Amino acid sequence: MMMNGFEWDSKGNAYRKRHKLSNGQYCEVRFYKNGSDYETIYYVAFAVANKKKNLSGWFAETSDNNITLKSTGRCGLEALVWCYHTITEFEQGLSEQVSASKREIKLAIIGEDHRRFQMYEKALSKKGYCKVFLYGEWSMIKTVKYASAQ
Repeated sequence: MMMNGFEWDSKGNAYRKRHKLSNGQYCEVRFYKNGSDYETIYYVAFAVANKKKNLSGWFAETSDNNITLKSTGRCGLEALVWCYHTITEFEQGLSEQVSASKREIKLAIIGEDHRRFQMYEKALSKKGYCKVFLYGEWSMIKTVKYASAQ
């Protein structure tokens, strides 16, 4: 199942997109779907690694995971800019798909640590995200508007 170039991972219940960076590293963003009767929340996960198998290991939490918070990549801002544009692309795809849905559709971004969260808060608040305390963690949340309402 595809949506605007995003691959559906039924095992992980997530949409995903991977990209090779100019320095040879890989980055991947996943949108994990979690729903209730009233809303669907897509939690955003993003990682950078030297090899594709390390990305897969991080997302699947297997022994191939060698990604740490101390080593987040040698690519400078390239990976973050790609992720930022990919989130925008995913939002647009969702807004086109949810027009018939009765549920609210939200995107949630949680930083791994305080430093990262502050950076996400600064960048994402300009795109309509709000800081919300969700399930015990500070999150940046955006309700996706229907394509006709935008």
